[in-house]
Amino acid sequence: MTLRILLVDDDPDILRTLTRGLERRHYEVVCAARADSAYTILENQQVDVAVLDLLLPQIPGEALALAITRKWPRMVGRIILMSGDPSRGENLKLKGAPFPFLSKPFSFDQLCGLIETIEHKNADDSRNGTTDGRT
Repeated sequence: MTLRILLVDDDPDILRTLTRGLERRHYEVVCAARADSAYTILENQQVDVAVLDLLLPQIPGEALALAITRKWPRMVGRIILMSGDPSRGENLKLKGAPFPFLSKPFSFDQLCGLIETIEHKNADDSRNGTTDGRT
């Protein structure tokens, strides 16, 4: 089964680069440049993993991630945050945010490693009878 990845970033170059790299690795990719577009995609399509930039025009990526997991509980454990500001990742860790973080620039191996970890964890959850990412 091909995983569908939602990328949310207001930088079209980042979206284009990540889309190309992920598609080369056989992921299906859908993109949004704004939080409202991400919501529309989630309402209308099955998404397996979301990769969100922390600095979005409408709402911070962390707030969007929390809103997504409240509205779509199956997305718990399926969201990755990213930013060009590494200190934001440190702040997330200090706050105990439940989302993995990638500091831009990052390698596709790093991103795909996180996606594969999420994929394997959720496959294990499905076998164990949970479907929302929680154990």
